[in-house]
Amino acid sequence: MNNSQGGLRIHASRGNKKVKPFLFKFVKWLRKEYSFPHRVNVYLSPNPYIISRLTGERCVSTTWIPGDLELHDPYIRLATGNYPILLKKVDKNSARANILHALASALTSYWQWIETGDMDEKGMSRKATAILRKYERVVKYF
Repeated sequence: MNNSQGGLRIHASRGNKKVKPFLFKFVKWLRKEYSFPHRVNVYLSPNPYIISRLTGERCVSTTWIPGDLELHDPYIRLATGNYPILLKKVDKNSARANILHALASALTSYWQWIETGDMDEKGMSRKATAILRKYERVVKYF
């Protein structure tokens, strides 16, 4: 239920425990750097992927925008169970960047919806990469 507040809220009880520390650090930085005029809830999933409700495809994050903001808040679902799998394939920094990029991509959809009232995947990855590069200048590593 919408309480007319803005902000970014993380629901982490089900997420991978090893993801939480670096994700929370990123979220703390996001709150300082970006505006969240409508509260957006992020639900961490312990699964390695999420099934998109729109397409039925496997993905690592999804963004849902309600038809009526008076009744519901937007939310993001973020898979965190893929982190151990990523660690077997790439170094720790790259695995962390992959998770953060998925969140940044979902948030770019949210911000696009705030600005235009619509969501389009065009340029989403590029914008998410720009967010991570900006963050990396502050933290030096993920």
